[in-house]
Amino acid sequence: MEVRKIFFKFFSYVIGDLLYFLSKMFPKDKKIWVFGSWYGNTFSDNSKYLYLYVLKNHPDIKAYWITQNNKVFRALKELSLPVLKKNSLKGILTILRAKVWIMSTARKDISSMLYTNKSLNVQLWHGVGIKKIGYSTTFGNMPPFFNLKKKLFPFVSNLYKYDIVISTSKLWQERYSKAFRIPKENIPITGQPRCDIFYHKKPEKKDYIQILFTPTHRRQGSGKISSLFPTKEQFIKINEFLKKHNAILKLKLHYYDMKYIPDIHLSNIEVIDFDPMYDIQEELLNTDILLVDYSGIYFDFLLLDRPVVFTAFDLEDYQHTDQGFYEPYENIAAGKIAKDWDEVLEGIEEAIKYPDKYKEKRKKVRDRYWDPSVQDGNASKRVMNIIINHKKMRD
Repeated sequence: MEVRKIFFKFFSYVIGDLLYFLSKMFPKDKKIWVFGSWYGNTFSDNSKYLYLYVLKNHPDIKAYWITQNNKVFRALKELSLPVLKKNSLKGILTILRAKVWIMSTARKDISSMLYTNKSLNVQLWHGVGIKKIGYSTTFGNMPPFFNLKKKLFPFVSNLYKYDIVISTSKLWQERYSKAFRIPKENIPITGQPRCDIFYHKKPEKKDYIQILFTPTHRRQGSGKISSLFPTKEQFIKINEFLKKHNAILKLKLHYYDMKYIPDIHLSNIEVIDFDPMYDIQEELLNTDILLVDYSGIYFDFLLLDRPVVFTAFDLEDYQHTDQGFYEPYENIAAGKIAKDWDEVLEGIEEAIKYPDKYKEKRKKVRDRYWDPSVQDGNASKRVMNIIINHKKMRD
């Protein structure tokens, strides 16, 4: 069985090389741009917002969303938005001809094998945060045989190369430069397209307090997160607390961890199931209090200047066994750091009574992670200008 697996892997790499050389033969069309997110499985993140911006403001560009998810494909078709299946003949031909590739996770958002250096590779990434990423992580260095694979299979050498990586501040220029091994001059400070919504759309009117709990993954989805959930008895206690304060708690897990969604049915607690069309930015816009551990969602939420309670129950273990932190957790936590669910409820009560208690620290952290010049809702416009004026677009 292991021999068959190795053979299949080798065969897939040979196919990858063939497709790589095939893609070099195709002329690129500057008007064809392809977009994708989360390995082709969702319609979300920075790619989504830039895609919608291009469709609205640059009708001369042929923008296509690339997906392998049937629900995403059907939903965008129903909205009359240009979408292609990544492994369909038309999808492959369009990807081969596209001059611009735009992603939020990795090249696999669109294709692992059809890219050549003739195309402009734009990495928008999926947020900023305290967790180390890429080559900066505690498990970010490639295994020794990776260099051998790069020599044997040329398409592999391009997997992690990007022409542009957008950032939100000088701090993140430095971090991305090390994480992606790319010069700082290729990391413009633009802000994030997905956060433009905070400046252009008003929150929904509601007669209750909305609280959102967004724990991040553990070890790229391989570490269990279910132990961080309240027990059945705690859930009941939390529900009574929420009813007392006229509040609703929504639980949204990371893309990697949807398999750990708890089976609960309580009046004031809502578990958000996985939906490839779901938009966490819309949820943040309508959230009054955020509960978060180490997720980068917190830094997006800072732009809304609303209270946060930190559910860092496994702080010591996480910072030593997972991706690692760029700086001490206390430096960025502009709110109560809770050690258990009793302290979380105390933090929520404090946030309801004194929403501006940590306002000064929120601003201090926000202005480090988001340059004041990009806190304006014009990130998509800046990213577009960077792409259009890139030297590859003049070739």
